[in-house]
Amino acid sequence: KKYINDPVISKAKNSILAIDLKTGDTLIAYQAKLPLVTASTTKLFSTTMALELLGPDYRFNTRLYIDGKINQGVLNGDLWIRGGGDISFGSHYFYPSGEEKTCFKLLLDSIKSKGIKVITGNVYVDASAFGYEGTPYGWSSADIGNYYGSFPAGLNFYDNVADYYFSTGEVGEKAKFIASYPVQHGLMLNNQILSAKISGENVSLKGKAYNLNRTVTGKLPANKAKFKIKSTVADPERTFGDMFSQQCNENGIQLKNSCIPIRTSKKALPDYARLKLIC
Repeated sequence: KKYINDPVISKAKNSILAIDLKTGDTLIAYQAKLPLVTASTTKLFSTTMALELLGPDYRFNTRLYIDGKINQGVLNGDLWIRGGGDISFGSHYFYPSGEEKTCFKLLLDSIKSKGIKVITGNVYVDASAFGYEGTPYGWSSADIGNYYGSFPAGLNFYDNVADYYFSTGEVGEKAKFIASYPVQHGLMLNNQILSAKISGENVSLKGKAYNLNRTVTGKLPANKAKFKIKSTVADPERTFGDMFSQQCNENGIQLKNSCIPIRTSKKALPDYARLKLIC
């Protein structure tokens, strides 16, 4: 009653229903049949379904395969990264800030354990397990580019969120885009942000899934050397490949060729059963 009669929220729509799961008895009911937008509580249904169908011990695997022969530290062939939808990979919910890249260690250690120092073929990045629809149909275009609109893919890193950094000048001046993390190679950002006399950000970043053309509008506080906003990663598969390539270079594994996203390649998926699983 105290909650419902609070003058700050008294005009809001409220619907409350609590049921004892053992007895079925109704414990609390207040406008229980009032229809409301379910919003993020919808996640309860998908979580419950996952637990029922997959079980609490199920794990989303990221698999590493080699297709070729190893000779004196050289893999004469290709490496395949096969995603299984692990959303915890490099997630800031699972790793402290700045340590998210340590999630690549197990993959790199597996390569090193085989004595591989050089890969002569390509590294193929396969995030097709979740398809490439990206953002569900019916979402508002204003939501798609914002961080809470990030979508899951077969391979994910850093919650498929990107940090965009800007510097601002005097009030009314256009803000300057500095960089994004993770780096999104090929990003084409139409920056329309203005510096303003405000304390927080008021920005909207729009862009469709798997489209590197992004438009950012709105206002940021004036005279800031570095100001961060959060948005979605445009192409999770490509970003994962870029991060993996960077980690290989930093950890002494030489890639003679590129990390190639399957979605944009003409390469057919292999019969994984004939490849050698190393992780």
